[in-house]
Amino acid sequence: MMEMRHHLQGVWRQVAYHDLNSAVAASMSNVAIGMIKDTQSQIFVDFPDRDSFETIVQTLTLGNPDKTRVSIHIEGTREDTSGTHEVSHKFDMDVREELFLHGYQDLLDFVTDYQKTRTGKPTKAMQKRIRAWDPNLNLTEASRQERLKWRRTYTINWLYDMVNVYSSVVVQHRTEQTQKVPLEQVNWSRDGPWGKHRRLFGINEFAGDITHLAMQKAGTDIRAKILPHHVFQLQCMVDCLAVSRGWSVCTLIGHVVTSPASDFRPRRDIDIFMDREHKRKTTGINHSIQVLKQLLNMDAMLHGEPKRNVFFTDLVAHLHDDFSKWLGESLCKDGLVGVPPSRFSDTNSNGLWEYSPILCGAGLSEALELSYGAAMLIWDTAPEPMCIIHIHNMLVKKGLLKCSVGIWHSLTEIFKECIFSGEVPSSHFSAAFEHQVGGLTSRRAGFENRAQRPHVAGDATNLIDYLDTRGNRFFKLKSILQIYKAANWIPDRISNEDIPTRSSLSLVRLTNMKQVKNRVTGEVMLEETDLVKRVRSLDMSYEDITFLASEISFTGHTSLQLLNKHQEEVALEGYSIGCTLSSVGKRKHKAQISAYLGFFQRDFISDICGESRPLSTVNYFTTLGRCYLLFMAIEKRLQACRNPTWTAAHEGNSRWPKQKRLSLTALALTGDDPECLRIMAEKLEKQRCGFMHHIYWDDLTRHEDMEMAASEPPIGI
Repeated sequence: MMEMRHHLQGVWRQVAYHDLNSAVAASMSNVAIGMIKDTQSQIFVDFPDRDSFETIVQTLTLGNPDKTRVSIHIEGTREDTSGTHEVSHKFDMDVREELFLHGYQDLLDFVTDYQKTRTGKPTKAMQKRIRAWDPNLNLTEASRQERLKWRRTYTINWLYDMVNVYSSVVVQHRTEQTQKVPLEQVNWSRDGPWGKHRRLFGINEFAGDITHLAMQKAGTDIRAKILPHHVFQLQCMVDCLAVSRGWSVCTLIGHVVTSPASDFRPRRDIDIFMDREHKRKTTGINHSIQVLKQLLNMDAMLHGEPKRNVFFTDLVAHLHDDFSKWLGESLCKDGLVGVPPSRFSDTNSNGLWEYSPILCGAGLSEALELSYGAAMLIWDTAPEPMCIIHIHNMLVKKGLLKCSVGIWHSLTEIFKECIFSGEVPSSHFSAAFEHQVGGLTSRRAGFENRAQRPHVAGDATNLIDYLDTRGNRFFKLKSILQIYKAANWIPDRISNEDIPTRSSLSLVRLTNMKQVKNRVTGEVMLEETDLVKRVRSLDMSYEDITFLASEISFTGHTSLQLLNKHQEEVALEGYSIGCTLSSVGKRKHKAQISAYLGFFQRDFISDICGESRPLSTVNYFTTLGRCYLLFMAIEKRLQACRNPTWTAAHEGNSRWPKQKRLSLTALALTGDDPECLRIMAEKLEKQRCGFMHHIYWDDLTRHEDMEMAASEPPIGI
């Protein structure tokens, strides 16, 4: 846990000081939390009722953490006028800091105080201790005790806001009922009966667990219910704010305080994603959904079917409503009936979000996952995206477009398997389209029954389950966020079938693959798992795969070199500290954790804001709206000149009577109507647009920047 904490401090420093997307850092934090939860369940399965955080600390410190001393012995060299000398130095570790005891005590004190009234307001005694928190306190000039008090005051105030917001639906419901269910009996879990009411994004499981503890009767001893991952997650939440203010914790020298990040706002990336003020035209989710709803209604009127797109409009309206009310803001920040206003009202009533980088990052991560899932569900049911991309490919291959249109070319590359079954045709375009959408009755039904709710794999208990791409017929490609979330953020639980071949996770997994020996040639090969087969389908030999897998070891060595550089920077003046692959196991273990987390970080960057596999980067609602605009323009022109292809699709005995655009596309792809193709090319040329106009961010993270971010050494080793 300590190693992960130090690594994540470095990741959040990248967010505040180097503009790393906060959703990447929050996803990394989720992975660390998931790994701790997984270790919890594995190690303590043989020790029931002894898995609480307090029990572990008592065991480690022999029952007295305040009197426990841990010294770190560092050997190095020192140069002076008489030459170089071997020297050593001892550092006394801050046990309470390194074992998360400050955070644990803050959590325990919060729950104990909340239980006393269960009104959402601190007791008078607690109010005296946590009042007047200053978000702009100069931590460089503050004493150690002042910094600790500043952090504790923030923690308890923030926990009050979190529980009050999360419990607000139940609290308001109880005020309207004559027979009130006791608060301690309410199922506060994320998947409980109240889970369908959105209050937060990104941390609902944690919020549910802490709310359950806080809502118990006064005096209830909940120490046995506070688990290691609860304390670790809270510590992450506190650390990310402290780091943005220039304060980090180092094992060797304790508090490291520098100037705060200039102009950093925790809501920076959420505000870009939402674009509530419509500063970025079509790239913000807020405006793009509003425009798409208008286009869907216009499309329904043009077809004379008022309910034609009702499923789509209801789905995007639901997303828009949740995002507008609860992402980056809270409806109850100023208080509601039975719900007190924010504890941060003196400085910012939206302090729950404004003062929490990790809540903003985790909320954005979940919002990106939901947006991608909703978009793929719509794309899987609406034929327009599939049709436009097939038409674009044919026009490019026939030379009717001067060059490919950026957005459609990029989507062709990203969804090649979904749209073309892997191989983009250079001829026989109609046959390729027929094979993709007309070969199976179930596929045709998917487009023809567009107003009906599509089948979703499994029992959907929440919106994320409902939007699982496994229930789709065409667009089944999973984003990295979906893959990790489905595995509860535990890398080892991700199946080989779900791992993208071109990912760092695939390299990590390949290093653990079983090796078998060919009885004939004697060649040592990897076992033919699904992942190995898919990697080999990229024309890679076993030697290539083995070489790529070996890069894990090389990167681990590089991580150690970076670690050495960082340690030199924090060493005492005149000392040189070294660490090699043959060093003490614990130090090697730390480097490995940082290297492995760095590998996962590359994949999150790639998915959220990178160049190589940017599934969660694209605003698919803007892209879908462009599909509708293109078809409306094409159909209007074809109808005006009574084009025979348009007439056959709209007035003839169409193969898809409910989907005129499927018929129009299938007929156009035969290439028999030059006029139709010319008009289509003209409209695509007129609406030419690039990929960068259809992403949420101002720019993408380049590969070299991604490597630098993933390999930055951790803080505090």
